Amino acid sequence: MILADKFLFRDSVLQFLRFAMISGVGWILDVCSYYLLYKYFFMSPAWANVISSFLAITFVWFTSVSRVFGFSGVGKVAGVFYYWIYQSISILLYSFILLFVYHQMVDQSVFTVLKIHAEIGAKVFVTPFNLATNFIFMKYLMSHLDFLIKHHDR
Repeated sequence: MILADKFLFRDSVLQFLRFAMISGVGWILDVCSYYLLYKYFFMSPAWANVISSFLAITFVWFTSVSRVFGFSGVGKVAGVFYYWIYQSISILLYSFILLFVYHQMVDQSVFTVLKIHAEIGAKVFVTPFNLATNFIFMKYLMSHLDFLIKHHDR
């Protein structure tokens, strides 16, 4: 690996770690609102996930765009539309996966014995996959944000 590649790799790892930390705060917001919607508003796990995820991704977008990727001003607002489109698809996909995992966990008596709530266990299970795909897309979007801003202003 040449020196420039090492720096690019290191920068990407640091970017991912910053993104993961911000996403961790978003995840806490997500899980808390998810649990409240499920437990106290009697929503299905899939619908609770859709709503709680949207709250979290909006927070993550506006925080990471500047703190992780170094954009400010117009970049924050112009790109959020594209991020919401991506996230709409991602949230629906992961909500169906979450629902499948939830039902698998409910069918397993291990979770009852360990006193782990299946709705939280399912959320924890899908989170690492969701984090990785979100970072990959956001990094891609940030690399094309200048083009998107110019296209958006037309």
